[in-house]
Amino acid sequence: MHIIKIAEYFNKLKDKNEYEILAKFDKNDLRGVNGVRNFIAHDYDSVDDEIIENVLRYNLPKLKNDVKKVLEEIQS
Repeated sequence: MHIIKIAEYFNKLKDKNEYEILAKFDKNDLRGVNGVRNFIAHDYDSVDDEIIENVLRYNLPKLKNDVKKVLEEIQS
């Protein structure tokens, strides 16, 4: 459910036309977040635990670091 929430926050940035902030993130990462969100939200019963584990183990830490960097940059 947290992955869904992360995707929703990025969508809120898009809805608020915060393209300058979104441009600081890798486009593939943003597509990936949205894709995983859609997969979980629309096909929850057949979610592959291995895929979700890989997302949590490998992709989410990178995204977390990217978010921290962007926040530091914005607050400076």
